[in-house]
Amino acid sequence: MSALEALCHADKRMHPVAEDILCYMRELETQGFKILFCWVPSHVGIVGNEQADSAAKAASNVWQSPVPCNDLKMFATRLFSSLFASGILDIKTFLYHR
Repeated sequence: MSALEALCHADKRMHPVAEDILCYMRELETQGFKILFCWVPSHVGIVGNEQADSAAKAASNVWQSPVPCNDLKMFATRLFSSLFASGILDIKTFLYHR
């Protein structure tokens, strides 16, 4: 949940990755997208949740230092493409156009 809290409470000490996420989010919103972030507790029997939890923990180890934006975009694209292709995530659940 701390990642979502970081996005809700922007300040000058914010992690560079969180800053980039907010920037992309604002850009998408100016294009008419509504973005909804949902916190899902780990290990509660939701299909694919343990895999997503493991992926998030592995990714957080990588982000202990600033990450170039292009590297983040490539990582996120591959991760979400994999999750969507496997059926773990459904794009309609997280992002929809007005």
